[in-house]
Amino acid sequence: ETNYGKTASGWKLSEGALVVSVTVPVNTTARVHLPVAKAEEVVESGRVITMAREIRVIGMEAGRVVVEIGSGKYEFLMKEEMVVKK
Repeated sequence: ETNYGKTASGWKLSEGALVVSVTVPVNTTARVHLPVAKAEEVVESGRVITMAREIRVIGMEAGRVVVEIGSGKYEFLMKEEMVVKK
């Protein structure tokens, strides 16, 4: 819980993919670290994240893609074989 509302995150393995779920409250942003080496390997709402206006790729940190997202619910999908294991 934040001053702006509920924030949540979680992950699961499903049908050969890692699914990372994130909920961001209204009027806030969040940075999400995704365990893949390339942003082009991540899909959200059926689109590669580099093509989504509401998702901004910040860069890389510790071999992982970092994105900034606005308020809303997101489900990031990454093929299991592309996930950086550390």
